[in-house]
Amino acid sequence: MKISIIEDSTVAAILIEKVLSKINLDSDIMKFSNGAEFVNWVETDKQRNIPDLIITDINMPRLDGLGVIKYCNSNPFLELTKIIVVSANKNRSIITDCLRLGADNYIIKPFDPDKLIFKLQQYIQKDRSTEDKIKLLVNNIIQDVFEQKYAELKTMNNYYHYKKLEKKILDELQESIEFTNLLKKLSKNNSLN
Repeated sequence: MKISIIEDSTVAAILIEKVLSKINLDSDIMKFSNGAEFVNWVETDKQRNIPDLIITDINMPRLDGLGVIKYCNSNPFLELTKIIVVSANKNRSIITDCLRLGADNYIIKPFDPDKLIFKLQQYIQKDRSTEDKIKLLVNNIIQDVFEQKYAELKTMNNYYHYKKLEKKILDELQESIEFTNLLKKLSKNNSLN
């Protein structure tokens, strides 16, 4: 699991990292002192530098937490990334804006480490269970398609028809992959409700 901590306070960043270590995640943690550093990192490799979870402050120099949330919404690679805001900002309109723009949760500093652990475990468990369900569904779809097409192939003698059917199978497999991506998007939207 890739986790990005975006926090201008070194003490708060270390505390969040210690909380993450208590969960015993097999994770790759990247720390950024502001949103601009995070955006620059993502932009250097938009397909590899995609965190599964972002923990961000709101009040930071250069690019604040609201800017990070807006950036994530505009970047299709970050569409499924969970965002938890951890901030001392108690302004209700800021909290509402964060949640409306796409943050999955807002925790006010100083925070209870157990509360953050609980929220993190919820997201991790949801992601794993949703991912398992999607994998099972896709595997069933692929198996059904191949069994049906294999039966058709067995009855064919003509090589031309074989190649045509083979292309059809690959097209249907691509549609299954696109369907999987749609299910992931829907599962994220459902988890927000």
